[in-house]
Amino acid sequence: MLSRKRKVYASDIVIILILTLFAVSIMLPFINAISVSFITEKEYLNNKLTLIPKEPTLSAYIAIFKQDWVIPGYKNSIILSFLTWIYSLTINSLAAYAITKNFPGKKLVYLYFLIPMFFSGGLIPTYLVIVKLLGLKDTLAALILPAGVSTFYILIMSSFFREIPSSLAESAKIDGASEFKIFWRIILPLSKPILATVSLFIIVTMWNEWFGALLYLTKAKNWPLQLHLRRIINQYAESSMETNSQSLVRQQVYAEGIRMAAVMVTMVPIMIVYPFLQKYFAKGIMIGAVKG
Repeated sequence: MLSRKRKVYASDIVIILILTLFAVSIMLPFINAISVSFITEKEYLNNKLTLIPKEPTLSAYIAIFKQDWVIPGYKNSIILSFLTWIYSLTINSLAAYAITKNFPGKKLVYLYFLIPMFFSGGLIPTYLVIVKLLGLKDTLAALILPAGVSTFYILIMSSFFREIPSSLAESAKIDGASEFKIFWRIILPLSKPILATVSLFIIVTMWNEWFGALLYLTKAKNWPLQLHLRRIINQYAESSMETNSQSLVRQQVYAEGIRMAAVMVTMVPIMIVYPFLQKYFAKGIMIGAVKG
């Protein structure tokens, strides 16, 4: 059998070059941030746009981990992400499964979930409910409860659930299985791709949470890692604006290394988790978003 040689057109080469340049433009700032976190002050002064450190040093990371907020910040972010993941995934998956069924008032329930996707109560009403009505100020619950329900997650999960053959649920009903047992024993095991997709969204969102923490958490011991990172960046940015030129140069260099090291420290956990969920993520987002 003769193999066919695919013709390479000039347009293909141009597209490949454009995509390559686009990929490089995305990666360069990230690589530079990693390099800056490892280089010395002298090397930074000589070349601020460096990709490979000539004299690598861990001084910035040592300075970061000497701070007393690192371990509590990690602990709070891990607890916040884990509890929100369990809480949000449970509520959204149950709601998504419910709206795939036919029952009286289904359209009203669907509309109830859909309206908040386009119209929200706003920042002030949410703050009053969380702080004044529920009294959750300075607790992680103030960040967890508002993140419980997401119309976006419900829609993509319900879209995925509809693709599961209904004959499986009907066979289970004949054998006497309840709706919850069908959901737990049949639907969820077959929905690993979409569950992994939604899980990644939830974990990344809560791991990067800082604005809600800034509003509701006044005690530093309760702050997640990202809020500490924001404080560190602002602190060294302000310190670099001193009038003394020599001090300015030294503090800018130190501040830049500290900032980049802090960014790397907060990114590492997500970078570790993502490869394990990547195949489920790609499959889940395609099926859950395209079909329905």
